[in-house]
Amino acid sequence: MITNEKTLSVSETARLCDVSRGTINYWIKANKLHAKRSGRNYSIAVRELIRFLKSTGKNIPAELKNDEFQGPLFRSSQPCWEYWGGKNCSQACKDCVVFVNKLDNCFIVKKSSGIQCSTTCSDCQYYREIYLPRIHFIHQIQMPAAVYKDLYLWGGNRKFSQLVEVQEKDLIGMGIEVLVHPDSLPTVISNIKNRALGDPQVPRRYSIFFNRVNSESNFFINFHCIYVFFHFLHPWIQDR
Repeated sequence: MITNEKTLSVSETARLCDVSRGTINYWIKANKLHAKRSGRNYSIAVRELIRFLKSTGKNIPAELKNDEFQGPLFRSSQPCWEYWGGKNCSQACKDCVVFVNKLDNCFIVKKSSGIQCSTTCSDCQYYREIYLPRIHFIHQIQMPAAVYKDLYLWGGNRKFSQLVEVQEKDLIGMGIEVLVHPDSLPTVISNIKNRALGDPQVPRRYSIFFNRVNSESNFFINFHCIYVFFHFLHPWIQDR
């Protein structure tokens, strides 16, 4: 039985899928199947192969069927320049501040003068394929909710957008210092740092003040944080 840590070569993948090596290489070069390159060879994560096969309606080989893969499968995370072609990406991409500094999340510097992408994050194919599926669940929540990692938002739902008076598309990549009131910011930053260090004493629920961006008012919320690979912000609201 193959685990989710397993990777496959192009030949192994071709054998499992009962197709030629050329077909696998085509899927990879067409950016349909994500693979990591080492020299002249590619390695393909089993989880990524299953995600691709499921998304395209192809049969899952018996060797790959495992209860561990019954949940949602997301496209493997990769930097934007790898998504757009790796070493073969355009010169504009290579001149971009994201590529130069090897940033994992390009949208956190979307307002930088060194950014070369002219597409808004909400319309970007890369963001919509890599990040949006991971946070799509917040749009099914009937209360204000947002997802952030470190000090930047990955996105928020409509009710959260209305609450902080920021359009949904503008929430992507916004620094939390824009939304969190200065009196509460040290608490939030401290908890983020301590949680990253594995401190089990960091509270999952605490009270902070938020700003409304387009007005001078602010509001008080009971902040409930569920830590997975990102932080999930799910506030219960009480106007100050």
